[in-house]
Amino acid sequence: MEAKTLLQPQSSPSWSLHYDYVEDYAFWENAFTSEECDLVSSLAKQYAPSSGTIFSESGRTEDMQTRKSSICFLSPDNLEWFYQKLSHYVIDMNSRFFRFDLWGFFENIQYTQYVAPDGKYDSHIDKATGAQIRKLSIVVQMSDFDDYEGGDLEILTSGEEKPLKMKREKGTLIVFPSYTLHRVTPITKGVRNSAVAWITGAPFR
Repeated sequence: MEAKTLLQPQSSPSWSLHYDYVEDYAFWENAFTSEECDLVSSLAKQYAPSSGTIFSESGRTEDMQTRKSSICFLSPDNLEWFYQKLSHYVIDMNSRFFRFDLWGFFENIQYTQYVAPDGKYDSHIDKATGAQIRKLSIVVQMSDFDDYEGGDLEILTSGEEKPLKMKREKGTLIVFPSYTLHRVTPITKGVRNSAVAWITGAPFR
């Protein structure tokens, strides 16, 4: 028996089809100056760091095999200028590359540090079932690219044979959909610092 096509949306007036113009990622070089990055880093040093966690069925858990990093969270209280500038870039980049229905920040910015010889974060997505709706993930490179070896932020897409390495220059802003598979490769020398944020929005539909 031949298989029958149950639905042919291309010939049905009930379905409106559109091309997908959502990019895998976007970046903005020199979004923040070296001095601005250092200012954020100096503020982060005032907070006691904790170990990075991962999402699991039981909630957030610590898994050193998957993720090894230290983190702290920075509120807008002392960093209003950083939140405002970050928002400006994200609004502009979203309108050009993603076109998501966004609401804004729901969580404080996470300052993350990866330290040699084994700091890393294996392949994962930032979207989690039962958690707030993360639509865009934001990474700002806070370290000079030659301050460390390894520790590359990589985007993994189905259309590429190899992971896409993101730019390492200090002050670079990288944006990608939170459902995108990505990772931070093991750092082998030095220290890599980054500021990470998530932008929430209406449910995908």
